Amino acid sequence: MMRKVVLAGVLLFGLAAPALADGVDPQAAADEAHLNEVVCKKQPPPVGSRIGEKTVCLTNREWQAKWAAAKRDSQAMQSSTIGAGGAGK
Repeated sequence: MMRKVVLAGVLLFGLAAPALADGVDPQAAADEAHLNEVVCKKQPPPVGSRIGEKTVCLTNREWQAKWAAAKRDSQAMQSSTIGAGGAGK
């Protein structure tokens, strides 16, 4: 855990130092570093499976894209259900 914190600090400083020299917004560099940070999350096993949970590691950018796709798909399903005379009536 401490190793990840130190590595994140080194990466953040490494990205922010050139940004300060070039007159680029340091917050933008920090945001970019955050989006490129790899985060591992435990995923539950499929229902009825005897196999335990698995760990999925993606960058924050990839997690955001995955969340946005799931939200879009969910909204599309709700719209098609309402439009087809489902629960919306």
